Amino acid sequence: MGVKVVDFKGDGNAWIVVHDQRLPGGRLRKYVGRDWKAAKLAASHIRVKLAANDLSFVNGDRPQAEPLTLQQAVETYLRERTAFGTMDEATRRNYERLLVRHVYPTLGVKPVTSIRRDDLVRLFEGLLSGSADPGSRKRGKATCRNLLAPIH
Repeated sequence: MGVKVVDFKGDGNAWIVVHDQRLPGGRLRKYVGRDWKAAKLAASHIRVKLAANDLSFVNGDRPQAEPLTLQQAVETYLRERTAFGTMDEATRRNYERLLVRHVYPTLGVKPVTSIRRDDLVRLFEGLLSGSADPGSRKRGKATCRNLLAPIH
């Protein structure tokens, strides 16, 4: 049995590493962040729970959060990609413009976990054939690729 707080990547972020045969796979890693004091406090709580044969920290006692809607998930993804510099701002604006026009009206309010392949197939078939909206024109493959990239 062992519980330690380590810095895996040398970036200053704390991780709690627990080695115990009672755990699935024999070990557990939990990311804490830059707050080393909180990480050490949490590690001491884990030590106490292990000594009491309480493995409730493995799955956590936190209530399950509401699933994100497609719109919330995509907006978060685009914001992160832009902040990390892996996506150009103009690309993000283009994705958002297309998503607002074609995807959010039909799939934006659905939880991500409830969206199925058939929903996306129907959306893209409608765009390619021009029957997505009354009076709309056909959209090209490039538009569909630009919609699928952030959704994927």
